[in-house]
This record gives sequence, structure tokens and C-alpha cells, in this order.
Amino acid sequence: MTHYAIFAADSLEGKHLLEALSEWEAAPTTLRLYSAAAYDAEPAMYRGRPLDFRPLDEVDFSAVDVAVFMPGKPLPQLVDAAECAGCVVVDAANVLSQRGDVPVFCAGSELADGAKSVAIADAVSSHVYALLAQLPTPQRIDLAVAQPVSSAGSNGVETLAAETARLLNAQSLESSQLPAQIAFNVLPLTADNSADIEHNLATLLTQGRDEFAQVHCQAMLAPVFYGHCTLLRAEFGDAVAAAQWREQLLASDVFRLRDGNAEALASPAGLQGSETIDIAEWAVDRRDERVLRATIVADNLRKGAALNIIEALKILIKTDT
Repeated sequence: MTHYAIFAADSLEGKHLLEALSEWEAAPTTLRLYSAAAYDAEPAMYRGRPLDFRPLDEVDFSAVDVAVFMPGKPLPQLVDAAECAGCVVVDAANVLSQRGDVPVFCAGSELADGAKSVAIADAVSSHVYALLAQLPTPQRIDLAVAQPVSSAGSNGVETLAAETARLLNAQSLESSQLPAQIAFNVLPLTADNSADIEHNLATLLTQGRDEFAQVHCQAMLAPVFYGHCTLLRAEFGDAVAAAQWREQLLASDVFRLRDGNAEALASPAGLQGSETIDIAEWAVDRRDERVLRATIVADNLRKGAALNIIEALKILIKTDT
């Protein structure tokens, strides 16, 4: 499988995927980039050479082995066309995850042999799953999520930067490119955003298992450029073995446990250059010994999207016949 097509490749996640693909020993030999804004997008760099973006109506799936759909505006008709053409389909745009007949995947989860279509879980779900996969399956999970503006794409990043500059220079804001001012503010996100996290995390935790976990989530958009912060409350059937579970996490290179001092505080600003998941506030609830509380901080672009896609491709390429 050497001919790849990447859709919404001009997204923030798409840029990180191109970087990750260029580092991969099995990098595709032919790579075509597609964008709804192809005519306005500057060429992207891939392995030292520029690649132009192509409009969506130019795709020919008969010449494509692997179709990757990046987060952004869902493209269900193109996803269906790629499947009908027999392509391997990796969807991070939340199309296939809603169907129920396609596995939801993130690094650390499993894919059945012969799978050709896979839905990539959102960044929050994938990082919470990475932690909970080390533990017994909880009965109930409650999440409070602070999403960075990069989860809203380049527009979110540019809006926060512009609004902050104007306000710091004592200039008023006439309007915002987001639903409301985000600089020095917090915006509640729609129920759809929380529902997607609830669905993806519940699916990850129950695929191939008899246990069922209830997942409840509330999310907000914070004035942070990159990296999400998730407050986790997980209720188990038995008393939490916090010390034992902590030792398990310390033995893994996936996580960094932060004790909360100034030099090791878990925060989005401390993620620069790190591909780990930071865990802080690790404690048993004071009122219920069956409840674990923790804070999860992780990168939403490279760690949360690009590397999950690479891991899925490694498995799909290995099992594809």
C-alpha cells in the first residue's frame, strides 16, 4: 500500500501527520493532499519537497490504496466512496465512529486481523483510555475537559492570538471568529462535543469485553493554544488500589506522573517536546474508597491525532492482504 490520499491535510492535525509520516520507515511513496480550500492553501512540505493541495472533486479512489480523513468537517460521501473502491480507510473526522460497525482505535487498543476501515478516537478519549486500560474497568467515568483553541482548528489559534493582542493593547473587540470572545475567557462547548467523547471512550473501553462503563463528559474551550486538560473521576466496583496502580504507571514510558511542585506541574505549557501523557492529582476520593480522581494533560495534535493514525496504519498494513 503505497498510494496515500490525505483529506483536510491543511488542518493542524494534518500538518503534524505529514511530519510523523516523514519520520516513518514505511512512509508512502505517493502522497496526495486534498483540501476544501485547495486553491488558497500554500504547498505543504513533505520529506523536503513541496506538495500542492488538490480540490476534493479531483480525487480518484481507484488510484488510492489508503485514504486518511483528518479532523475537521466530516466528509461522509468521500468516506463511503473510498470504502466502495476498496481502499483502506482511516477516519479521524468522526464519520465511521458513529456507524457502530467499524472499530474505534487509539494507540494501545486492538484491531482485528483483516480490518480495512477504522475510526480514530478523539484526543481526549485516546488519552483517558490509555490510562484506564492499565486499570480494572470502571463502572462510571466522569470527565471535565478544558479543550485548547487548536481543537477548533487554525481559526481557533488565530482568533486567540488576535484577540489577546488587541485586548493587551487596550483595543476593543468588535466581533469574534468564535461563538464568543475566547481571550481571557472560557466558552462552554456544545453537547455534541461532549457526546463524541462519551461515545468514543465508552466504545474503546467495551470493545471485545463484557464490562460496560458509563461515561459522562462536560467540555469547555479554554484560552490555551495546545494541549487539553481533563479532570477524571472514575468509580470502580472495589476499593481503589491507588499505590499499586501508581507503580504500574511509573513502569510505563507512556506516562509522566507529576507530584504537583512547581518544577513538575502538569499543564499544557509543560508538554512542549513531550509525547507522554502527564498524570497529576492521583488520589482516592476522600468520601468513597472506590473512586479514583486524577488529572490528565496531553498534546491534542501530534500525540492525540497524528501518532494514533500512524499506529493504526502500522497494524492495517501488517494485516492487509
